[in-house]
Amino acid sequence: MSDENDLVLVFEGLAGEANYIETILKDSEVFTFVKNEMMGQMFPHYATHGGINPIKILVKKGDFEKANEIIQNYIGK
Repeated sequence: MSDENDLVLVFEGLAGEANYIETILKDSEVFTFVKNEMMGQMFPHYATHGGINPIKILVKKGDFEKANEIIQNYIGK
């Protein structure tokens, strides 16, 4: 597993959307690390983008551009 210092935040938000984004990143062979996943499943009203503990997806620094492009295409920006 990667050193946490080699990881950068690429997404934070709700459980359903985070799960889908994690899946499309993995399908594109991008290593992902998810934080607050259990909080998002147990207390979804707390795990919102503006909430206490949003679900965070981190990727390797070298994969950031690729991951960001994939997420932007998904979001439609």
